[in-house]
Amino acid sequence: LMTFTRSLTDTHVASLVVLGLVLFAGLHETPQGHETVYFQGGRLLNGTGTPGFNWALPWPVTSYEHVEVRYQTDTLVNVACGSSMGGTARFPKIEVVNRLHSACVLRTVSEHTVHYDRRLIYDYIPTEVAQFCKEYKLEQIFVKEFDKLDEKLLQELRANVESYNLTECVEIKAVRIFRPELSARMQKAFEEQEQEEKERDLQEKRRITQQVTLQIEMEKRVHQK
Repeated sequence: LMTFTRSLTDTHVASLVVLGLVLFAGLHETPQGHETVYFQGGRLLNGTGTPGFNWALPWPVTSYEHVEVRYQTDTLVNVACGSSMGGTARFPKIEVVNRLHSACVLRTVSEHTVHYDRRLIYDYIPTEVAQFCKEYKLEQIFVKEFDKLDEKLLQELRANVESYNLTECVEIKAVRIFRPELSARMQKAFEEQEQEEKERDLQEKRRITQQVTLQIEMEKRVHQK
């Protein structure tokens, strides 16, 4: 009887240890500003984990991903910009401030995966930039036209989100674009062109000044007579 009792006790202890390990292995933390989505056998489960400690059956039964639901900044670097005349510049950085609303997490992840912004933002911007740049000469883009691109991208990104019926889910707050960069050769050519234009402007101002001065002198001579 003592042997049976000891054996039963050992079994209970082992079971409690296994249960404790399972409970501990399934415990995980959801960061502030995020929600956690869960998958079993590749299937997205209903319900999300909120910030703090959550529990799910441990891997490999259940896997999970954290999805940010606060404002975040997606950044693209070295975005090519080919002009209408064949020259190429690059935008060193384009930033898109956006947010996924928590009420739409499951729907958005179901339709576009946890990397929803890849399709809606990252893969979309280079095409729109290329479309914009081919309408202008490189010097136009470099001097002033790029100032129009942030507003154009903002509108186009919102339209892209709307095309997926996600207007109520994904908010595109703002777009920030850093001035385009040229290759060393094109930068030098552009600077030389700018210098030539400045020289022409200066010469024109001198010509006008001389013309005005001459006119004043002629009027003085007329009055003196």
